[in-house]
Amino acid sequence: MPKPIGLPPYVRAKEKCVFLAVDGKKDAGEVFAEIDKAVNGPILPHLAGVKFNDILHRADLGEQLVKDFAARYPHLMPFIPFVDLKSVDVWDTFRNYLAIYYPAYPGLVVTVSIHSSAQVFNKTPLEFPEARVAVFCVGTDVTTDECIEMYGRKPDKCAKKWIGVKEGFYSKWREGYPSLEKKEPGWPAILEQEHLAVHAISSAEMLPMYRKMFPWLGPVVPGVRDFWMLAGNQRRTALTKEALWNGAEYLVLGKQLTVGNKALGVDQLESQRRTARQIRLGLGTGSPDDAAEELEELQTLSTY
Repeated sequence: MPKPIGLPPYVRAKEKCVFLAVDGKKDAGEVFAEIDKAVNGPILPHLAGVKFNDILHRADLGEQLVKDFAARYPHLMPFIPFVDLKSVDVWDTFRNYLAIYYPAYPGLVVTVSIHSSAQVFNKTPLEFPEARVAVFCVGTDVTTDECIEMYGRKPDKCAKKWIGVKEGFYSKWREGYPSLEKKEPGWPAILEQEHLAVHAISSAEMLPMYRKMFPWLGPVVPGVRDFWMLAGNQRRTALTKEALWNGAEYLVLGKQLTVGNKALGVDQLESQRRTARQIRLGLGTGSPDDAAEELEELQTLSTY
């Protein structure tokens, strides 16, 4: 068996490091058909869970979908639902949203905008102690130039500023919390979560900043498009191998796993196989054969 190439210095991800993005589906049948394409394909060893977005806002479907998801794949557990709410709201409203999905799978991941109320970050670990908050700052469909025009800073500088401010609020609130011991029986949970979030939604160019400034936040990188894929609606994209090399804990992939790029003759299964290879190379468990195959594909692509 070929010897693995070795582990790059910033790798923090484990083998199960992929969230499958399921968006734009009209009903549960389409959702689970999309998930089944992944769980029955070569990407399965790397699947950590599924990210749900727009379909959660269907009043007739969202809650039941997460319940069905938890019941449908018991053999894959832990198989985590990523509830991509990106909430920007007051605590009471956010609590009502999260209370819909939390009972079905308490260990879910939930995105929360950094612009949400400080109470959202302060109180979530009290009322939803098993939930894992992923803080969201700047979408990957926003270019760097657009970000500078809107906020006066590049995306990584925005995240550094905004998270730093909210971390300060969180720290002060947490330090004063024990005085509320008799009022809120769940108070010890706050002592177990020292920071406002567990994960951060991070584009590829933001990873060095997260490593340096917020090393406790596990970066979740969306907008992943490898060299055989098209960028789609993403403006700041990432490559699987390079994102893992630079410290991503999880990657979010959609059409790369469920469609591929037929224009290049790469169908869904072949795209999954290639992605699994890029993950091995990114985690340092790939072989020289994996690296040689990647190089051959890059050379072939350059002739198109």
